[in-house]
Amino acid sequence: MCTPNTQRCLDFLLRAGDLVTINVIVAVHNRLLWSIDPAQCTVDLLVLAVLRMVWRSSWSWRISLGWTAVKLIVRALELWPDEGSAHVVLAASAATFAWILSRLAISALITRLCVPRSLETEMLLQGTVEAGGAAGGSDQQPTARTSGTSREDLVHWTRLLGLARTQKTLLTTGSVVLLIRLPFSISLPHFVSESIGGLMDGDVGRVKHAIILLIVCGTIDALLDFWCVFLFSLVQQRIVRDLKRDLFASLLSQPLTFFDNNSSGELMSRITSDTGQMANDLSWVFRFSIEAVVRICGVAGYMFYMSWRLALLTTCIVPVNSVLNVYYGKWMQKNALEVQDTLASANSNANEVLGSVRTVKAFYSEENEYDRFAENLENYYKLQVKQAIVRSGYYMVISTFLMNMVVQAAVLSYGGWLCVEGVMAVERLVGFMLYRSQFQEWFNMLLSSYSDLVRGAGASTRVFNLLDRRQPFCHLSDSTDGVANSRAMELAGRRWRGEVKLKNVSFVYPSRPSSFVLRNLSLTAPGGECTCLVGESGAGKSTIFYLLQRLYQCPSGRIFIDGVDVNTIPTRLLRRKLLGLVGQEPVLFRGSIRTNVLYGVDNGGREDGDNGDHRLQAALKIGHCMGFVGQLPGGVDCEVGERAVQLSGGQKQRLAIARAVAMDPRILLLDEATSALDSESERQVQEALDEAMVGRTTLSITHRVLSAARLASTVVVLDKGRVIETGRPNELLKDKKSAFKLLLDRQQCLPAS
Repeated sequence: MCTPNTQRCLDFLLRAGDLVTINVIVAVHNRLLWSIDPAQCTVDLLVLAVLRMVWRSSWSWRISLGWTAVKLIVRALELWPDEGSAHVVLAASAATFAWILSRLAISALITRLCVPRSLETEMLLQGTVEAGGAAGGSDQQPTARTSGTSREDLVHWTRLLGLARTQKTLLTTGSVVLLIRLPFSISLPHFVSESIGGLMDGDVGRVKHAIILLIVCGTIDALLDFWCVFLFSLVQQRIVRDLKRDLFASLLSQPLTFFDNNSSGELMSRITSDTGQMANDLSWVFRFSIEAVVRICGVAGYMFYMSWRLALLTTCIVPVNSVLNVYYGKWMQKNALEVQDTLASANSNANEVLGSVRTVKAFYSEENEYDRFAENLENYYKLQVKQAIVRSGYYMVISTFLMNMVVQAAVLSYGGWLCVEGVMAVERLVGFMLYRSQFQEWFNMLLSSYSDLVRGAGASTRVFNLLDRRQPFCHLSDSTDGVANSRAMELAGRRWRGEVKLKNVSFVYPSRPSSFVLRNLSLTAPGGECTCLVGESGAGKSTIFYLLQRLYQCPSGRIFIDGVDVNTIPTRLLRRKLLGLVGQEPVLFRGSIRTNVLYGVDNGGREDGDNGDHRLQAALKIGHCMGFVGQLPGGVDCEVGERAVQLSGGQKQRLAIARAVAMDPRILLLDEATSALDSESERQVQEALDEAMVGRTTLSITHRVLSAARLASTVVVLDKGRVIETGRPNELLKDKKSAFKLLLDRQQCLPAS
């Protein structure tokens, strides 16, 4: 990392080099051209003087150097065949372009060395907090600045190119194959030129020899091209695999607050669309940029060998194209970010609708959802059309107008004049034109690779922001140092009673910071008993479960299990050994019944020695699932389908109970486990719950007071985040003024007397 003083010294040296180069080229200009056209030379010097006055501008040195070099090249045509003067002009022009390219490389290196790490972090994580937003930080998906500053662009490009470091072996192999292929590929136009020359001279042997070599070299070129395509495609697929894997791991490591503030559809778009776009752009950048550089160097060398006069005329347009490409690339990067965001919005809409298609059809909203999705697609289409218009205009100017028309016309005119004067043979001009076409093709490919790189950098912004948020899957209390390991082993071997205690707990959701859900709440659930939490919707019952599972961090107050703070209990022990959840809407994943029931068991129960069969059968029996599972095709290996739509609500709920007890938890959490069922299904589920609750501490959330009175040993009545009443249900029902009795009367539609 360079210091500010070092950076200033390097900048000063670069500017000094600019002035020296300008003065040298002006001296050559005056020396050679004054005698030819003094008036025009004076105009040239005046224009150059104006440019030198603003040399501190970021682009003025490039304009002044490039403009003067081009003027020298054009004027040098008048000096042929004065070889001495021509060589001087050639040397001055070559030195100018060499300095331009060297300065660009040095400037990029200085920028890279002098970008502080803190600046990179600021640019990539602006608007976010350190990972671990569960503690109250913002968990909205990070947004990146799109100011297009060179330093920010450099950070994105560097990180994008850094993805290929893990594939350096394949990239090196592919590059070597490209280098081996180069002579065979470049020689093809030469053999075409030789065959044309043989035909013009009537030399049949020369024609046959050229055609045979053309076929041999073309065949070898095709075989090597296969390996080039294969190796770089393999790099692309590996980058896609690694990107998706790392991004998915990063998303899984995020706290629940992150998903509260981000659409699952947009996150899926990052995994599916953005990563593919990044890897595709990156792999083609590596393949075509490497191949383009190699081919351009080889073709340019052969062009200078054939006619350095025509080669200079062909390459004089390169600086102009490069400057235009820089501006085009910046626009493409900004547009790519907008395109990916719009596509993510459309994907999010489609994901939401298809995931809730039954609700959509139930409300006859197909047309509304179609219109909403069509609107998102229309926005995406407009951005793509805008991109296509700009791309078409860019390639019209670069490829069609400058390269195809201006340069080609100039080369043909001057080359034709050389042929007429006898300086150059016709077949040599034909060969040169073939090489010029290759030079144009691969120079355009190099510019396209740059555009792909900046487009990939634009698409990568959101992905890198998400990757930078990655946390370990374990909680801080799961540290692997010696003390924590000893503590974890001690807790794992402990005999737990299952007593739950909340002490002075207050909580607000980060998305609603002004609305308290729990207010200085304290309660105790005795071990081995059933405690029911009752109250109106929004009283904070489910939030207690979230805090107990540590899905959210408790900012105020403490929660204990058998006197142990839950924040000190390893996450795996807490969620797989101590707590088992049965939710109101059970979620079953695509897969077999076996997979779903053993979902929370370490290694799917394989450590039991019987592939988890004993544990599976015991859990299904407790959940009263044996009857309907035995009737399914394949039994426990029957695929339940996406969201288990092939099963009834009661069957899914009983499988959820079996899944919870399969882990043999000490504490069972029941969140409205029977509220959405018909009477018969509720009876069957309740029987399963009665059996699952035996020997365990149970915390049950329910709106049904009668159910709480029947099940609970203790009832806790909540209202607006506070405990307003606690006691035995039969005692509370005897008190006509108790909140519990008032809830029962309200549910029975009887006046409270």
